[in-house]
Amino acid sequence: MMPIRSDDAIEIRPLRKAEAAWYASSLDAEILRWSREEPIDDPNGWWMTTGKDRLAIECCGDLVGAAKRTADAKRIEISYWVAAAHRGKGYATSALTLLTSGSRANDPGIPIELEIHPQNDASIRVARRAGFVFAELRQSCDTCADTDGNVAIYRYAG
Repeated sequence: MMPIRSDDAIEIRPLRKAEAAWYASSLDAEILRWSREEPIDDPNGWWMTTGKDRLAIECCGDLVGAAKRTADAKRIEISYWVAAAHRGKGYATSALTLLTSGSRANDPGIPIELEIHPQNDASIRVARRAGFVFAELRQSCDTCADTDGNVAIYRYAG
């Protein structure tokens, strides 16, 4: 993926191997609670098996979060998180808006979805600000599911 930038200095680009330790150390209890992420004991090993598909969210030269975009012929899924020191500053909304815009340009007509824990109010607010609307509850065995096994599917409506 080529880096994409916004007018407010947000850049989305591939995560670099040298940033794997930052990624691992940024996975706090909130990220682990609401996402599919798992603690990383060996950042270099993680990089070799998993990390190469992650995207860095950067602002003004500082890493502020991470994202992932997966796509197939039926749907595009975007996931994102922001490191604790950078939450509440609009980075998640800006990053999601950028990733959504790029996805629409590169894969027009394919639905863009988010899978959000139904009680993750902060992520639901980000999704709504970025133009996503609630579509359905879907059964999932993912770690981002609630105790009944549901994830809330938010679909881009723009």
